[in-house]
Amino acid sequence: MTTKSIDPDFYDSGCISLIEAIVRQAARDYLFAARRRKNRRAAARMREAAGFFRSDYFRRLTGTDGELILKRIQKEAERK
Repeated sequence: MTTKSIDPDFYDSGCISLIEAIVRQAARDYLFAARRRKNRRAAARMREAAGFFRSDYFRRLTGTDGELILKRIQKEAERK
């Protein structure tokens, strides 16, 4: 993640670390749920994480296209 594309209000190393941790956790949540797809709660967790990556909030936090990130995570989930 490059700091040049992030909202200037978040241009602080502590905030950057927090944003990275949020994104990593959302990716972990998606992968964890993907392994348990048959479970209703897992399917809901996958939808929730996917919604986060597709949200304007994600774009504002990271300055990146969440759909691209989500596709990478989905490929990772398919491999396992």
